[in-house]
Amino acid sequence: MDALLHAISRFPNGASIEELLSLPQFAFSRRTLQRRLRQLVQQHLVVADGRARAIRYRQADTPFQPSQAPATDTDMGGESALRSVPEPDRLRFAEVVHRELHSLHAGNIARYRLRPSEYEAWREVWE
Repeated sequence: MDALLHAISRFPNGASIEELLSLPQFAFSRRTLQRRLRQLVQQHLVVADGRARAIRYRQADTPFQPSQAPATDTDMGGESALRSVPEPDRLRFAEVVHRELHSLHAGNIARYRLRPSEYEAWREVWE
């Protein structure tokens, strides 16, 4: 997987499956590459942009570390997390946060180091 991440990082505008398959170090099938890319996307190491054959894979900017996230707005000196993101990146940041919050369920909360009780308390407020 490290070799795949390194290869993706060599394409500043993202890499298509065809581009990755053309590299000599990847002598496996298209389907195997798709599975490995899906795993990297699920691990939030790679971002998939586009649809179907136009999809491009790029390295995620910075993996999210839940322990680095502020607990409240006051922890950020009165600013919300969104206002702390540079203006050009705010829309993408909001989309990612929205998608991640909507994808939370009891089976994946460990990824964010949440306890079941924390998840249940959050879910009650969110819904």
